[in-house]
Amino acid sequence: ATTSALNILPGRVTAVVPAGDTYCEVGLDCSGDRLLARITRLSAGRLALTPGKPVHLLVKSAALARPV
Repeated sequence: ATTSALNILPGRVTAVVPAGDTYCEVGLDCSGDRLLARITRLSAGRLALTPGKPVHLLVKSAALARPV
C-alpha cells in the first residue's frame, strides 16, 4: 500500500482508553516521546491495538495540539 503521509514514526502502544461512544484515545511511546492519538473504536479493533503492541504511526494533519 502507498501513502502520502511523510511522517512515519515507530512506536509502542501504552494504553487504549474509550473516549465517548465512537472514539478511543491511544497512548503511544515513540522512543521516549509520548503521543496521544484519537481514533475510532472500529479502527482500534481492526488494528487489534493493545498495550505493548509495536506500531508505526502515520501522521498526516493540518494541526497538532501540544499539551499546555
